[in-house]
Amino acid sequence: MPGVFYVSTSFFHVLLVPIVPTHSFIVLDSPLERRNLLGAPRKGVALRHIHWQSVLMAWLRYILLLGSTGAALALALLVALRSAPLLITVAASLALGGALALALSYRAARASLSTLDRLAKVPGVPSELLASARLLMSRRRRASQSSFKEPSVG
Repeated sequence: MPGVFYVSTSFFHVLLVPIVPTHSFIVLDSPLERRNLLGAPRKGVALRHIHWQSVLMAWLRYILLLGSTGAALALALLVALRSAPLLITVAASLALGGALALALSYRAARASLSTLDRLAKVPGVPSELLASARLLMSRRRRASQSSFKEPSVG
């Protein structure tokens, strides 16, 4: 849930490839706590079990990143070699499609009320975090519902 928390999973990597998940954490997403990747660790709560949705999203994003990068490199090569327009179009579509899917994967992995209910049962998860998340979700839901209402004619 952007602005409140997110689930992060640490991996054992081989040549930058996330192979085996080692730990999952709930990380507080406060603008005051943001650091660069090599900076101080963020506040987080270790989960007892690996959060498999986080693992699957990490693997999916890695595949999308590799695929769109490979397609972009193929596109550059095809353009340099003045290949057939159909091949160039296919490579461009794959590169753009992969990049778009990668960007959309961050929107698709949003927390739900059922996620918050499950997190409430995890020892060590701050109740203030859950309360903030519920409040933010209810505000977003009200805002989206009010934006879809038809204007009254009177």
